[in-house]
Amino acid sequence: MKREYKERAILRAIRQAAKKNRPCPSNAELAELIGSRSPGSASHILQHLEQRGEFTVARHGWARTVFFDDGLHTAVPEFRTDVQPRERAAPPAPAAIVRSGEGAPCSACGCKPSSCTCPTFHPTQLPSCAAGGIVSVGARG
Repeated sequence: MKREYKERAILRAIRQAAKKNRPCPSNAELAELIGSRSPGSASHILQHLEQRGEFTVARHGWARTVFFDDGLHTAVPEFRTDVQPRERAAPPAPAAIVRSGEGAPCSACGCKPSSCTCPTFHPTQLPSCAAGGIVSVGARG
């Protein structure tokens, strides 16, 4: 499809949306209309049409309102304030592992196994992400 046909198709679609008091079609919808996979191609054509003076565009963040010289314009997009952002699930806590080698301190007194004064050595529970920094040499018997 030649560029002039694409321009006419986009102008027709926007003018039709304005006549029906609807918001301006998105770049993706316009790209589909002209047979393109890329929304960028429709965006470039819109910019070119705006520079040529076919219409004026008022941008509202991600949306736009298109104004024609004859007073016709697309509807202002609805901004919903009642929509709550989606909450992301909390990441799972890292699994605790038991290290009872010489590098892990006693969870009761904090001493190394060789100098622990507790009646029985209590291995420290560490998150799995911290386990790589401890070297297990041997278990205390």
